[in-house]
This record gives sequence, C-alpha cells and structure tokens, in this order.
Amino acid sequence: MAINHSNISNFNSSQWHIVVQQRDTPSRFEAVVPTSTLQGIVTRIVHVDRLSELLIKAVNNRTRERNYFKKLVELFQGEVTEEEFDKAIEENEDDYVVTADGTPSREDLMLACEAAKQIKDVRDIDDFAALFSFNPESTIKEIEAK
Repeated sequence: MAINHSNISNFNSSQWHIVVQQRDTPSRFEAVVPTSTLQGIVTRIVHVDRLSELLIKAVNNRTRERNYFKKLVELFQGEVTEEEFDKAIEENEDDYVVTADGTPSREDLMLACEAAKQIKDVRDIDDFAALFSFNPESTIKEIEAK
C-alpha cells in the first residue's frame, strides 16, 4: 500500500509531534506526546462519547413523555377508552414509559449536570433523574459522596 504523500500532515511543537499519513483506507495516526497530554485527549474523547449517549437518552426520554401525554390527551378527548390507553402503554412501554433505574457514575453526573444547565425545565432532582434515566436515590447518594 503506497502512501499518498500529498496528504501527509505534520504538526510539531516543543512538547509533541504528530504525523498523519492518509492511505486509501484507513488513515494512520502516529503521535509522540507527553503521557498527561495523551491521557487528557483520550479522556475528552471518552467524555464526548458518554455525553452523546446521555443526550440521546435525554431526548428519547422527553419523546417518551411527549408520547405519553399525547396518548393521555386522546383518552381525555374520548378518542380511546381507558382500556385502550392502558393496553397501548403496557404493550409499548419503550414508547411511553421513562425508566429511572440507572446508577450514575461520578463522571456521568458531572456530564449530565453540565448538559442539564442548557436543557429546559430541569428544576429538581426528579426532573434531572428522569431526564437521564438515573435512579433518584442513587443520584442523591452519589452527589452527597462528593
């Protein structure tokens, strides 16, 4: 496999040296950096991945809440019976029910707290826990452990 020299990036600084050699597929990345710098980069990548997972969970949980209230409106307007409402919820729990049974790690709490600052109507621990599917008691316990 020949290296396409026109696509070689080279970055030098007093602390680190990075070379990226792009071949047809895949690209190769090499770096010589201080361990602490590399650990910082990896930690940020891991945090971005976990933050993405938490935000997707939050969006899905808000969608579940919205779906539930739409179905509740159908019940109140007489479009469905109470039995049909109960059956729809029971048979499609993933579409209507927010589970709050997860135990957050310290990192999860840190990331979720930062995200929650930008999310509307997260007013208390119950809102926060439901948004990210955290068990409220486990969340409080982890917060108090700090």
